[in-house]
Amino acid sequence: MSGFADTPALSPRARIGALVAIAALHILLGIALMRAFGGVRALTEQVGLGPVLVAMAPPAAPPPPSNSVAEHAHEGAGGAAGKRASADQIVAPAPRLPITAPPAAPVAGAGSETRSGAGASGEGTGGASTAGGPGSGGAGNGSGGRYARTKPVKIAGDLVESDYPKAGRAKRLGTAVIVILTVGTDGRVSDCAVHQPSGDPEADAVTCKLATQRFRFTPAVDQNGDPIAAVYGWQQRFF
Repeated sequence: MSGFADTPALSPRARIGALVAIAALHILLGIALMRAFGGVRALTEQVGLGPVLVAMAPPAAPPPPSNSVAEHAHEGAGGAAGKRASADQIVAPAPRLPITAPPAAPVAGAGSETRSGAGASGEGTGGASTAGGPGSGGAGNGSGGRYARTKPVKIAGDLVESDYPKAGRAKRLGTAVIVILTVGTDGRVSDCAVHQPSGDPEADAVTCKLATQRFRFTPAVDQNGDPIAAVYGWQQRFF
């Protein structure tokens, strides 16, 4: 049995504090000795030793990472790859109305020229170039319609200011009347009609009366060169 009384066991923190105190005490003693002998170099020269390396305690290891860092790393990790998508096939719906093919063009007949078309000559009543029918053929003997190939040409007759009443001259100043004259085969006016009045019925009536009496024309001719009745437009201006 030991002669000393049992001492209570020290806690880890108390042990670390004791070791630190002992280390600090040794360091202070070493510094005091070096100052007493004139520094580290003088002490080594006196005792015949080379350079002395002072061992320093290694730095304390960094604390282990906390669980929060690992948790954040786990939270930021990428998820699993998604399932690859595939496109569906697009099918056009059936048309609501049936599409029918257009009808084929009719085939031309195979008849002879004089039957299926207008022949160059024949005995019919059509407008052939040479025939004995009543049509207006180029050299036929029928009585076809006539038309004026030329227009009438005025060759004589005039109207002057004194032909109109003095009372209406001021009102007719700057106006005019247009009449349509029918010229016969003898070159005389057989009829007169007012096409665009002047605003003075008396002046319009005087124009038609005197034009019928005074105007003379070279008559129009038809396609055969014979005189034919035709119309002629005349504009009478009032001074």
